[in-house]
Amino acid sequence: MIRVVLAILLLPSVLWAHEFQPDTYPVLGNVVNVASDDVLNIRLDPDHQSEILGTLAFDASNIEIVGEDETGLWGLVNSFEASGWVRLSFIDVPEQPRWHEFQTPLTCFGTEPFWDFHLNVGATEAIYEDFDGAATSYDRNWMTGIAARLPNTIGLGAGDLNSGFSAVIENQMCHDGMSDRENALRIRLFIHEDGASYGLDGCCGLSP
Repeated sequence: MIRVVLAILLLPSVLWAHEFQPDTYPVLGNVVNVASDDVLNIRLDPDHQSEILGTLAFDASNIEIVGEDETGLWGLVNSFEASGWVRLSFIDVPEQPRWHEFQTPLTCFGTEPFWDFHLNVGATEAIYEDFDGAATSYDRNWMTGIAARLPNTIGLGAGDLNSGFSAVIENQMCHDGMSDRENALRIRLFIHEDGASYGLDGCCGLSP
């Protein structure tokens, strides 16, 4: 009986490991082992018989993979307004820096209101575009992880309360509320203007 109770208590953490896999995703991969006159199917579920949501070209590159199923055989990718599954045997994932090393630019976004937030290579510059289309550029002047923990949460910011931003980016599954797309990074963004601040919640993806 005790063993059963312990198994139930441990179940959420096991499921969390399969779903979020911190510091593993997102990564970029390239389609391989597909004939030049064929495509790689993106399926609704991680199953060969599942509905096809979209396709990837035989030579598609820089495909963002945001997670995998519990078998490790299928990877979750985005296609138009939905997420779907591809067989990982047809995706080559080369060695690459982790997202928090910022060797690949990030694009973050949110809805209600709509906004975009871009970080360049090195996260030295950020560009915030608000729902009116106005863009503001910032030179990032601080960035830090959380002491004694995995680098799956990064804080960064620029400027001051008159003109600046503060942000926390976390390695956790995120959706924008307007589509069926999944992302492996979540951002809490605070924009500072004229001594006042307002907060936004959104998702981020690799943007090579």
